[in-house]
Amino acid sequence: MGTAKTTTALWQIGFNLPSRIYNLYGITHTKWFVVRKTYGELMDTDFETAVSWFIKHDWHYTNKTLTLHWPAREHCKSPLVVELLFRACNTPDAEEKFRSFEVTGAWIDEAIEIHVHVKNIIKARIGRFPKRKDSPCDYVPAYMIETSNPCTIDHHIYYNYLWMGPKILQEPQRDEQGNPIWQTGRYDTRVLVPKRPPGPVPAKAPLKRYVGFWQERGENKENLREGYWTDIEADYPESPEMVRMMVKGEPGKKPEGKGVYRNFEMKDHMSETPLMWMKVLDSATGLIHGAPLYAGWDNSGNFPACVVGQVVGSMSLQVLREYHDARMNIIDFTRAVMSSLEQAYPGNVCTHYCDPAGFNQFSSGKGGFTSNATLQKEMCGVTMIASRQELDLRINSVDEMLLRRHGILIDPSCIMLINGFQGGYVYEENPRMGIDVFKVKPKENNFEHLHDALQYLVVSLFYPAMVKEVRQTVESRKIIDPWAPLQQAYSGGNEAVVSIDSRFGR
Repeated sequence: MGTAKTTTALWQIGFNLPSRIYNLYGITHTKWFVVRKTYGELMDTDFETAVSWFIKHDWHYTNKTLTLHWPAREHCKSPLVVELLFRACNTPDAEEKFRSFEVTGAWIDEAIEIHVHVKNIIKARIGRFPKRKDSPCDYVPAYMIETSNPCTIDHHIYYNYLWMGPKILQEPQRDEQGNPIWQTGRYDTRVLVPKRPPGPVPAKAPLKRYVGFWQERGENKENLREGYWTDIEADYPESPEMVRMMVKGEPGKKPEGKGVYRNFEMKDHMSETPLMWMKVLDSATGLIHGAPLYAGWDNSGNFPACVVGQVVGSMSLQVLREYHDARMNIIDFTRAVMSSLEQAYPGNVCTHYCDPAGFNQFSSGKGGFTSNATLQKEMCGVTMIASRQELDLRINSVDEMLLRRHGILIDPSCIMLINGFQGGYVYEENPRMGIDVFKVKPKENNFEHLHDALQYLVVSLFYPAMVKEVRQTVESRKIIDPWAPLQQAYSGGNEAVVSIDSRFGR
């Protein structure tokens, strides 16, 4: 991504950390793993960068080890020996190559591509060279560095680290596009403060002693050729998620095809903080209680999914929860969802919309016929309402709501739904037709089921109002100019829901 992470990591393990280790512990000889997924990437990128910076070195081809010798200097009074052991690991089964080694630390490049099992094996080998008895202070430190392009928001790297940054003494100026000009700011690099990455709140608490630094967009601009990021952006006209990750440095998902929706923007459609269950005043009883909930279900296949939200305006939906599980049957899944909803929103009143195919009948074990929707009602007490089946209608309804101001806002806990918007829910490329030709239907994967559930909810709640808006617009145009071409025009209302009448439901 042009952020100089490879060069930075090499200087850390090849010079800065060995010098620090000597000054703190008196250790003069250290060993470091340099790990990447494939051998070609390892040698073409990491090794080539290392030999271009560390000109004086000894390269041992047989054991793939680059040895550096640093002379004594003012801030390090002893000569140092640093060994860099280059190792590729493209499958979890390849981890045996690390078991017999004892090293001081490790650097894993493009860490999102390395299996977590391999990382755990590597962590078990660091802090073991030199042996404790050979250390001048009877102690051996352990360091592990991971570098990567932005990961997905459900990746363990995203939530394992406590993200930090230097204390800002003076905010930097911004260019015409709103990007910060980092050289114009003032920073205290001796003081680190917590700093959330440009994405949702991590789903889990960070691990102890895991400190991460998320590089800001444009920090390395002066070392790149003019138009570097502009050219990358031009290479992905149909993949805004690649632009978000490769150019803007934001977490996302590498798209597996062409995105289904056109109007999703994470900064607009994902809440920075958890969404709260809205309270409303019942005009009939004078009581305040939780707003009605609405759920969309994909209940027709082997991967049940559910999306739950609340209506906060005439054309405004807040998505509060997502549920999905490939191992549960529809009855267990429905019970789990309803139990979770009752705990999170006690006493809630929820209306449920589902895939019309959920009413398809099949033979039951006790004789006769049943359906998933029938099972949900009889076994779980949940009554389903059939939504619309037409795929284009459902997709366009969601895309129209995304286009509206405050049309859809998603809780940051809905990680899989957000990842679907960011590149998981796509039209797959058709290999028989050639490049840039995509299949008609979205790719069948885990993201599809959750987005189907969202579509069943949105089209049921808002499509009738969209049709009404179009009719009103058409009629008004006929009055003004009967010969004008008919066009669809939508207005984006955001009227706050402050009261309901229990006599008429929603």
